Amino acid sequence: MSDGFGNMHLKINSHQELSIIILSFLLFIGTILRFYQIGTTSLWLDEVMTYQFSINPFLEYWNLISAGGEVHPPLFYWIEWTALKFGNNEFVLRFFPAIFGILSIPLIYFLGLELFNRVEVGLLAAALLTFSPFHIIYSQEARMYSLVLLFMVLALIAYIRAIRTNEMKDWVLFAVFSALTLWTHFYPAIFIGILYLAALYRNTQYVKRIAASFVLFVLIFLPLIPIAVQLFSVRTEGLPSWGLSALAFLISTLIKFSFSSTIGLIVLFSIFIVGIIELKNKEMRDLALGLIFILIISSALAFRMPMVERYILFLLPVYYVGIAGVYSLFKEKENKKMIFPVIFLWIVLLSMPGLIGYYTEGEYYDWRGAAGYLSDNKTEFDSLLVMPGYNSVPLEYYYTPENIEIMKISTMEELNFSFPDSRDYIIYTNDVRATDSRLFNRLNENTTPIWKGSGVIIAKISQD
Repeated sequence: MSDGFGNMHLKINSHQELSIIILSFLLFIGTILRFYQIGTTSLWLDEVMTYQFSINPFLEYWNLISAGGEVHPPLFYWIEWTALKFGNNEFVLRFFPAIFGILSIPLIYFLGLELFNRVEVGLLAAALLTFSPFHIIYSQEARMYSLVLLFMVLALIAYIRAIRTNEMKDWVLFAVFSALTLWTHFYPAIFIGILYLAALYRNTQYVKRIAASFVLFVLIFLPLIPIAVQLFSVRTEGLPSWGLSALAFLISTLIKFSFSSTIGLIVLFSIFIVGIIELKNKEMRDLALGLIFILIISSALAFRMPMVERYILFLLPVYYVGIAGVYSLFKEKENKKMIFPVIFLWIVLLSMPGLIGYYTEGEYYDWRGAAGYLSDNKTEFDSLLVMPGYNSVPLEYYYTPENIEIMKISTMEELNFSFPDSRDYIIYTNDVRATDSRLFNRLNENTTPIWKGSGVIIAKISQD
């Protein structure tokens, strides 16, 4: 009998060692994918805004967001302020988002393990996140979204433990990580509210500790509540001039969640739905229904405020753990040794088109190249018209004009007032369609492109 127990112990240890090897492999691959070419592409508008916000010391940025306007919570910018002590370039600004993305890989493994008590589920969830083009993109961007996801995974681990054990330390951790999520980005507030309501509904006997957790969460988030309300008011005061329509948002989000491919959407979303229906795991079902509710409410909000897919990147762990959880439907004896490696390989292959497309399609906007052209030809023009006007932000990160007037043009009226001539250069992106379509038509009719980069065009007035 002792030999039997010895063999069982040996098998368990062997299984654990294999799991550690696989997770370490995923962490290694995830690190490569998130640092590969991380500094080669130009910063785009939002990333340069990150730089401009992050150069403010702690209290100065707090004063800035307290004044209101189009701002985000300070935590990520405070972290980037620290990063800028080591230099100011694309790699430095994107370093911490990559680190946050990498750290999320082992954490989603623990989330899957916590929910299903199956190592394989955790590993498959980690594999899905490791090879996710959507997650990699925002792990390579100098924005806060990979940090939001990191805090959300930590909050979800604490949440699952709390509703199963009612341990006060877990309710405290859930409150703290949820609040830190909102100190990074406001949008997860709706989902966090859903989690607290689900906890009350499922566990009425835990009401005192749930209430205590919620009070702690509110207290930590309290300084930001007026700012969040004001930002929501600003975002919804008129019809959105950018972002996706309701249907486009819903479809595009699901495609990006599903490895940025239509095939991925059909396969992965179908598995996710099967999981909701077939899995008996009530906690996973609550999380999945919460994800679907956020998709619906976000689509509705698209009628009143700008809405893009990255706002709900933080729900990616719920989607991937839900998909990986379907593995638990297989009985232990049903070709167990073959099912896991087949699914693992299938995940890798399914991600390939999206990954290849991301790494080969080039950058969004080649502001660095545009700045180089302007510097090389600085004697050829007297003024520079930037369209839309906000494109001056990424341009001036790379280009320092010498005795050149920069005019910011966003409407047809502003263009007519500026009286451009043949000694003026015009630099624009297709975003001008959204600000004033008449302006875009005038550019097509009366200008000649002299330089084209990824997403950016430099032109001059056509000669009659």
